[in-house]
This record gives sequence, structure tokens and C-alpha cells, in this order.
Amino acid sequence: MASLSDVLSAVQNGVIALNNLTIQMKGSLLNIFGQLSTDAANIATNTTDISSTIGEISALNGLQINGSMDVSQELGGTGTSTHNTYILDGWTLFKNGPMVCTAFQQSSVTTFNGFSNYLAITVGTAEAALGATDYISVLQHIEGYRAARLNFGTAYAKPVTIGFWTAHHRVGLYSGSIRNSAINRFYPFSYTQAVADTAQFNTVTIPGDVTGTWLTTNGMGLSIVFVMASGSTYLATAGEWTTSVTIGVTGQVNGVAATSDVFRITGVILLQGDKVPTAAQSPYIMRPFDVELAICQRYFQKSYDYTVAPGSISNNGVEYLINDGYMAPGSTHDIGLRFHSRMRAAPSVTTYSPNSGATAKAFDPVNVVDLVVGQNAAGEAHIVVYASVGVTQTTQISFHWKADARL
Repeated sequence: MASLSDVLSAVQNGVIALNNLTIQMKGSLLNIFGQLSTDAANIATNTTDISSTIGEISALNGLQINGSMDVSQELGGTGTSTHNTYILDGWTLFKNGPMVCTAFQQSSVTTFNGFSNYLAITVGTAEAALGATDYISVLQHIEGYRAARLNFGTAYAKPVTIGFWTAHHRVGLYSGSIRNSAINRFYPFSYTQAVADTAQFNTVTIPGDVTGTWLTTNGMGLSIVFVMASGSTYLATAGEWTTSVTIGVTGQVNGVAATSDVFRITGVILLQGDKVPTAAQSPYIMRPFDVELAICQRYFQKSYDYTVAPGSISNNGVEYLINDGYMAPGSTHDIGLRFHSRMRAAPSVTTYSPNSGATAKAFDPVNVVDLVVGQNAAGEAHIVVYASVGVTQTTQISFHWKADARL
């Protein structure tokens, strides 16, 4: 029989073993809970990453055209000073008053971090005191098919968030607005340029409009305006829908008061919803050049190389009609022209002689003479161009063209 000391020793060893087991179990549980916590943190992080990725993918479908100001098919960096003319693809200069300004595409990799181009407006003739109806602004019309997802004009209208970079020379309050094609629904917004000539990222979220008529097909769905200067007639209170014709906000600075004034903007994005991209994200949610160019060609195309302006004297990219026999004097010949891609609507087509740059002309390279050109059967994807041979037979007819279906 075991002695009492042996029994007590055995019991003591058992207690120790139980304590060790308890400690081991506690350790295992801590490891398990620790792993669960780590897994939960990873899941949360991954969920955030997925949300960010989804946000960036959504941003690639922004409503805007050419928000990074990269594409300029028609004018290159030449720009314009004329009211209601395109500055670069998607963006139009609107102005009224005696000020003389030039709006153009400016290339620079240092002005805005992450962007290589911006839209600039410089002042040649200043207007220190604006008339009540004087203004200067840049505007983009957005096709109804692109804006339809906002459901404006219905009870299901969604907000739209606008992000954009500026580096204006004159500090102070600037503004803009969005409006419908009927020009009877407006929402003015404002932002402040804090430091002269310094890049800053601005955002504004606009509540969806549950009233008004907003087109959802290939017409003008909505327009967005950015104001450089405006008299009092077209300014109103920020942050509310109105039926009064409005381009900006009361208190807007006079950005054409001196010839030193410069207006700079790029990185414009319009997103469905109220999620605001950060300044760091904004360069990455711009569409790449080749994708943006293809979108822009729904509205404007040309036969010339990308860097060559329509009307230039150039043989690169010309359309040819070649007859192995000959084309008789006075005869008319059709040339079927298929566009690079389907356009928003049947475009206005202008032809050019590649030899002289003259409009509504083709060129007979055999007899070195321009020919009269006509056109018919214009559609979204194709048009027939015809040319009449001159007094001498030829074997070739060539021409350049541009096709314009912009809003």
C-alpha cells in the first residue's frame, strides 16, 4: 500500500499537470483568438482595398470627356479667343464682353502633379470692371447617354460628385454650375483658390435634381461650367437648384481684371454618387490617352495624323480614289468614306485639298489641280463623297476630311 506521502506527492503532481494543461489551453485559446483578430483585420483591410479598387474602376467610367485635357485633335496647343469655339476636345470657350483672352491646351509635368496637360486661359486685354452681362467660362456638354445613369428629372435622381484641380493666378472665390439642355435647371457651386499659381484639388457634391427635363439619349444630357469671371446677371446663391439662368456664384472673383491673370484647370472628373476621390487618387482615375482619344472620336474625327491640324497641306492619311484606266473630263466619281468609329450623330463633314488646304475640295495629283467636292448619304458611320473631274482626264483623286458631331 502507498504511503501517505506518495499519495500527496501524486496529487501534487496531478495538480501541477492540470495547471500546465490549463496554461497550455489558455495559450492555445489566445493563439486562436489572436489569429481570428488578425484574420478579421486582414478581411477589413482587404475589404477596404476591394472598395478602393471598385471606386477606381467606377472612376474610369466618369461622365466627363477629356478631363485630363490630354486630347486636342483640332487645334493642338494653338487655342482660341472666339466665343463658342472648342479649345480642345470636349471643352468650349464661352465669353461675352470686351476682354480679350486666349484659351489653349498647355503641356507641363510640373504644374499639376500626375498630369501632363491642363487647360489655360490667359488675358491679352483686361476688363477691370465687368459689365453685368459680361463673363468668360469654359464649358463641357455631356451626352445624354453618358448622363442617363444619374436619373435626373425623376424621383430616383442620384447625386453627382465633381473633382478637379486648379492653379489660378488670382486667389479668391471661383465658381461653376451644371445645367440641363433646356437651360431651365441650374445648380451653382463654388470653391476658393487659396494660393496664387499653386495646384489644389477641389471637390463638390451636387444633389440629384428630381424635377426638370434631362435628356438621356444622344442629345445634350447636361453641361458643366467653370467660371473665370462674370458680371452679376448670371450669378446666384451656391448650393441650390434654380430655374434662373446661372453660371456661377455671387462673389466670384474677376479673373480678367489684369493681364497677369491666368486660369488653369485639369483633372476634371464627374462621378455618380457622393464618394469623393482624394487628391492622391485623382491622377490614377483618369482614363489613359488612347482610351480618351477613342471616346473623343465619337464627337470629332479627322483623316490627318493626330498632331496635324485640319486644313494643313499634307499627304499623310489622305483618302484616295484610283482608277486603273482613266476618269473622263467632267465625270463625277463617288468615294465611300467610313469613319474611324461610329459617331454620336451624322456629322458635319468638311473636305480639304491635301495640296492647297482649301475646303470643299479634292485634289487631282495627275493634273495638279483642285476639284469640286460634294457629299450625300451622311450617317453615323459612313458618308459618300463625290468629286467632279476637271477638263483633263485623270486616274487619281485624293482628299482629307474632318467629321464633327460635337454637341
